[in-house]
Amino acid sequence: MKKILYVAHCLLNPSAKLQSTEISLAAEDTLRKKFLLKAIEKDIHIAQLPCPEFTLYGPRRWGHVKDQFDNPFYRKHCVSILTPILDEMEAYYTEKDLFDLIGIVGVDGSPSCGVDCTYRSQCWMGEFSDRENNLEKDLETIQKYDEKGVFMEVLEMELKKRELNIPIIGLYAPDQDKVLSLLS
Repeated sequence: MKKILYVAHCLLNPSAKLQSTEISLAAEDTLRKKFLLKAIEKDIHIAQLPCPEFTLYGPRRWGHVKDQFDNPFYRKHCVSILTPILDEMEAYYTEKDLFDLIGIVGVDGSPSCGVDCTYRSQCWMGEFSDRENNLEKDLETIQKYDEKGVFMEVLEMELKKRELNIPIIGLYAPDQDKVLSLLS
């Protein structure tokens, strides 16, 4: 039986992530490589989810918070890019004698692909030129929440509609065992 794992787009293509300092991503990148190498060593087939942020905004985008994506337009975009992937998952899922969909891996902290945590702020919006003296104050309003990002919420909802019971786990550098346990 072939084991299949779906992963957030940036786990296979980190270039899709928003531009950031290398230092801030070092721990996540180390875990990403460790996880992918272990999956390959265990002969687990890896399928890539689309990136809703990249497909909507491209590579030159600012960092966002969940509140900016939590709207009907972004959710509709997520459903649109997920539909062919969900059809694919359903085809694999129904062939239980041939395939084992062992899970879906998101990236904790992401406003889209966070599984166990994401970041929110009611103040993170508007014109940057108006923030000349208040940017630090606005940055302080960004808070971590123990909830899914918008893309993972939509994915989970669509999986339930199709009655596909596939575990969703977040890759999170401070808690490496969580995602690595999926491969045990």
